[in-house]
Amino acid sequence: MIRSCNSCWLLGCGRMQSLVKRRLSTGTHYDSQSGKHFQLSDTVHLHVLEPTSSMAPPLTDTMKTFLRQQHANLNIISVAAADKQSQQDGIQKVTEIGSCFDTRCYITDAFSVDLYTLQAVAANMCDGGCQRVILTDSADVMGALDEYDLVEAIEAVFWNDVVGEPMSMRVGLRATGGDSWRQHVAAALELNMKHFDVSLNGDNAPKLDSMLPILGEFSLQHNIKGSLE
Repeated sequence: MIRSCNSCWLLGCGRMQSLVKRRLSTGTHYDSQSGKHFQLSDTVHLHVLEPTSSMAPPLTDTMKTFLRQQHANLNIISVAAADKQSQQDGIQKVTEIGSCFDTRCYITDAFSVDLYTLQAVAANMCDGGCQRVILTDSADVMGALDEYDLVEAIEAVFWNDVVGEPMSMRVGLRATGGDSWRQHVAAALELNMKHFDVSLNGDNAPKLDSMLPILGEFSLQHNIKGSLE
């Protein structure tokens, strides 16, 4: 497992840049279970949370439109991996919602449970119909989380073989816990993660204005270019 340099990666550390670029993938993925080919992309998808307080900055018309489009037909399901009843309730909700909606499942204790439990819950939610599975935990857990433990958890989930898109294109991260989110995002990018939650004012997720320069350092495309004017 490759260790990143905490103090210099954001400043354009050549070692980290080469690692990230080497892990990026394009082309297609063949899913033997469905017999379909899926197009892979290097684009990083940022999911902008709706503002939760009056402290949010004023929104431009283009950003308001972008938020409406992102949250249209969006269903959020929260699952605690350590709670079997929570898992069953989550799968039932996904089944009831159906495939016509963008269903996003948050595993709210992703870094507090053992890897086998996390892996199984993520697979079950995807097989149940979730388009995206977002890994997160409490601010206290995330703040104390070693980046190498985070890497192990992400890799365990990526190993899942599910029907449809590969897990690397479906799993995301909501990083919380103070300044540690920068190291967590760097480690996730190194693993080729494509989905990250961000916020406009820093509530419950990294601030959008702070995330964009990081993606720029690694020359990574993102889905909201043109929505910020």
